[in-house]
Amino acid sequence: MSMMSRTAVRSARGGSMSGILRWLAACVDAPIAYFHRRAMIKTLQKLDDRELRDIGLPRCHIEAAVNAKMRRRGG
Repeated sequence: MSMMSRTAVRSARGGSMSGILRWLAACVDAPIAYFHRRAMIKTLQKLDDRELRDIGLPRCHIEAAVNAKMRRRGG
């Protein structure tokens, strides 16, 4: 019985550590994703209307297109 309880305690402790690591990774990834998203939007906004039309993207949909791309990538 004590063997089972030690295993349960050990796995619970490991779970909280991995939760902390996931939280830290999310705290680091969020600003990186934000700046990457803003850079993509800025790059697309520099294109003229003809270039945007060539890629099939109206100027008013730039942010929505970038946000959708980031969601599909996981970012």
